[in-house]
Amino acid sequence: MLRSKSLCAKLVLRLVLVVVSVGTAASLFGCSSQPFEINYAHNDPASIRSVASKVSKAQPAIRNVFGKPMAFIVATRPRGIVALELETGTVLWRKNINDCSSKIVVGKNFIFHRKGSTIIMARHIRTGEIAWQYRFKYGNSTEFYGMDADGDNLYYVATGMSGGRAYARFADIVKVVGRTGKVAWRRRAQGPLGAPAARNGLVFVPYRFQYMSVLNHNTGDEVARVFVRHKVAFRNRGTRLSPIMINYVRNSPEGIIFGNDNEGAIRFTPKLVSGLKPKIDFFAISLKRQRSVKARYWWDSYKPSMVAYTAIDRNRLLWRWSKTGTGFANDMATLQYYRYFFGFQASTGLLKWAYMHEATQVISTAHLGERIIYISREGRIVMLDAQNGDRVWELKTGIRTHGATFDAFSFSPANKGFAKNPPLLQVLKEVIAEPDLQFQDAKIFAVTQLVKVPGAGISKILLRLVNAPKTPVSVRRVAGDVLVQRATKASLPTFLAALKERYDFLKGTAPKGVGIVAKALAQIGSRRAVPALLAHLQEPLTPFSALEEIVLALIKIGDKRIVWPFSQFLLTYRADPSFGPQINILTKIAKSLIKMGGRSERQMLTFVAEDHHTLPQLRQYLRRELGKAIK
Repeated sequence: MLRSKSLCAKLVLRLVLVVVSVGTAASLFGCSSQPFEINYAHNDPASIRSVASKVSKAQPAIRNVFGKPMAFIVATRPRGIVALELETGTVLWRKNINDCSSKIVVGKNFIFHRKGSTIIMARHIRTGEIAWQYRFKYGNSTEFYGMDADGDNLYYVATGMSGGRAYARFADIVKVVGRTGKVAWRRRAQGPLGAPAARNGLVFVPYRFQYMSVLNHNTGDEVARVFVRHKVAFRNRGTRLSPIMINYVRNSPEGIIFGNDNEGAIRFTPKLVSGLKPKIDFFAISLKRQRSVKARYWWDSYKPSMVAYTAIDRNRLLWRWSKTGTGFANDMATLQYYRYFFGFQASTGLLKWAYMHEATQVISTAHLGERIIYISREGRIVMLDAQNGDRVWELKTGIRTHGATFDAFSFSPANKGFAKNPPLLQVLKEVIAEPDLQFQDAKIFAVTQLVKVPGAGISKILLRLVNAPKTPVSVRRVAGDVLVQRATKASLPTFLAALKERYDFLKGTAPKGVGIVAKALAQIGSRRAVPALLAHLQEPLTPFSALEEIVLALIKIGDKRIVWPFSQFLLTYRADPSFGPQINILTKIAKSLIKMGGRSERQMLTFVAEDHHTLPQLRQYLRRELGKAIK
């Protein structure tokens, strides 16, 4: 009896050990049934490859049951939702609704949208009739981050707001069955979640700003987790591996794409096993950061404000991933800023084309592969060729528009004979000449892009912009900087011609932009500019700001023809009190004379240093510098 009890105890203990060891192994290899555990193994090779194989399976380019390119428009006057067939321009249905408060998500047989702040509404895609309504668990305290559909099933992320910003403590991802509107499962994360993307029975959700978690659509169990790092340099501390912030995920015909809305895009492939940025499919366009014109790759899915159609939708990058290999399709990406479109070569950041929509604002936009489609406030739908900005198709709906979702990937109607997009330079000139002050940032952006645009004529455009009295100060400043940056020998005749203008009281003429022209000539460094610069140096009416640039340019060019004029200038103005606040002009001239002059210049400088009429700052400077030269 004792022996049998002992044997039973040993068997039970062995069974417990086996269960514990299996559970530990499951946790280590990423097979835990509970999602969002802290110790979940990221970048597990078997899990990543399994998910990647499912992601790579074909998915319908167009989601809706018709298989036709559609636009679902949130209209105003009257408020409502309109289902529009793009090929024919036919309105399939229109339903009045006053409080559609989110972007429309398209499923197979349903479309989904939020109503007010507490309800998700499903509508039959064929008729627009309400299929079901789902009320958020947290009611008016709900903070909603976004949703996506896979077939007819809906997945959304939300949290409760009682007691402050609760998203920092927990967030829920929920599956709602499309046929019934009932919750299939709810999974809670201890920490923030971003808006999800669903594809081929998998749900992808950003987690804690640095993970991409993948859930099984049937159970809500976590089946894989991605963690990507890159090298970050620290001042005097070398480099270290730091996680890439992940704040969006999107389901596209090319696969699952995720990343940082400000940094770039990552495609879900088996390469993610490495977890290192240089070894994965990561791509970003090389664009200089701007003040207000922001190259957002997608919406920040941790921000509830991104759920609705807002102005943020009109200031972002439009792009598709390449069907083969790494990078953007056709090596192109388009930056939209309200009614302006700028097409860039993605690998170099070189501006290739620009397009400006007439009159009203562009409300919603989508990249369809070979074409870019947008709808304006007055309901005009336009398609552009993504390679050159040519307008190829247009549909006037007459629907006053608040926002729209396009389900029309690869829709590419024949060109209806519209005129080709004007040359890049012509469009940029029109953007720069835009009188509307609310688009001043677009002007600045257009001007900055002229740095890389070839052609000597650009300097003339920039010079006119700098000299135009109505040019805003901020635009003039940027135009001057760009003018100097792109100054080359090819633009030398333009700058010399600008310096031919003289002050003439009787004729009412005066030179313009002398200071910025001098700065550009310093950049070029041609000795052909010396006579023209000296003429303006000797002109009594030349303003101090321009004088300083002229002196700096002449010194940088380094031609010895400046020695005599510099000597005469110093003798003329050495005692002029108006040069007190601008003493650096005289000291720079004196320094160059010490360096380039001979015996006679040294004698002249000694006289200036000892003469009590000389400005005190200049006397002090010369005594010190001449003493150094003697030593």
